[in-house]
Amino acid sequence: MSGAQKSLTDVQFARELESRGAHRLRCKIVNETPRVYQALCRDCSYKAAPGDGTATTAAIEQHARETLPAGVRETPTSARMNGDLAGSIVALARTAEKRRGTRIDLIEATDTIAGAIRKELRSGDRVTIQVATPKPNVKQVITYYAARARHNSNIYKEHDALIRDDAILGVDVTVVGHDWEWVPLRGVAFPGHIATDEERRAFGLEAAAVVAAFRALLESEARDNSELAGKVTKLTPR
Repeated sequence: MSGAQKSLTDVQFARELESRGAHRLRCKIVNETPRVYQALCRDCSYKAAPGDGTATTAAIEQHARETLPAGVRETPTSARMNGDLAGSIVALARTAEKRRGTRIDLIEATDTIAGAIRKELRSGDRVTIQVATPKPNVKQVITYYAARARHNSNIYKEHDALIRDDAILGVDVTVVGHDWEWVPLRGVAFPGHIATDEERRAFGLEAAAVVAAFRALLESEARDNSELAGKVTKLTPR
C-alpha cells in the first residue's frame, strides 16, 4: 500500500492482528480532530465511512478481532504495552548514547577553539560582545577574559583558559563542576565553573565575534604602542 492507503500508526494493533490471520483493512484518514477513518475490508464486505459512526479506531480494531481465525489468541493488552515499553526504552538508550557522543564532540570542538584563541592573548585581556541568542530579562552582553584557571583542591596548578563570564573554556581536565576559580591578573581570583553544554553552544555561536573583538583589541594596543614608542624615541638623547 502507498499514499493515503498505507498502514496507520494508530491502527497498528489491527495491523498486528492481520499478520496473524485477521481480515485486511485499507484505511484512510478523512478527519483529524476527532480522528475519523474511511475503512474498507479487502476480505469481506465490511466498510466504515464518515457519517455512520463506525469509522473509529475502536471499530477498526473490533473488526480485526472478530475476524481472527479460530484458535488464534489475541495478544493481551498488557503484553502489547510491555512490548511497546521495551521498544521505547531501547530507543531511549540509543538516543542517550547519541547525545553522549555529540556532547563529547561539543566539548572537544569548543575547547579546541577556546585554546587557540587563548594562545594568542595575555592574561587580563578582555572583550565584551553582544550575546548570540538574547533572552528577555537576561543581560544582552557577555564578557570574555583571557585568564588562568585552577581547581580549588590544587590552587598551585593553573591552566590557561578563556572565560565566558564565569564559565571556563579551553581547559583539558577531567574534574568538572563549580569548585574552580579563575585569575585574570596576578593576585585576583574569581569563582568559576567548567562551561556547561548550554554555555558551550552559546560560545560556538559567538566565537567569530569573540575573535573579531580580541583582534580589534590587539590592533588597538599595537597601534598605541607604536605611536608611544615613536614619541619616546624622539626624546632619546643623540
